[in-house]
Amino acid sequence: NHALRQSLVFLNMPTLPQPEVYLANVASMFDDTGALTNDATRSFLASFMQAFAEWIDRHAATSSAKDT
Repeated sequence: NHALRQSLVFLNMPTLPQPEVYLANVASMFDDTGALTNDATRSFLASFMQAFAEWIDRHAATSSAKDT
């Protein structure tokens, strides 16, 4: 992840610096049907996805302004 990010920054591509997500023991967080059972992880991932959506909106607006 870090090496890929370094390459993207060198190419002047936008990257999401924070928050970072590293999950351990992922197999224990899901049931047999693939549903996420760990509430703390669900909450953490929801906050990450919110930050990611805001980052996309911010960069999409910047990209659109450059295209006009």
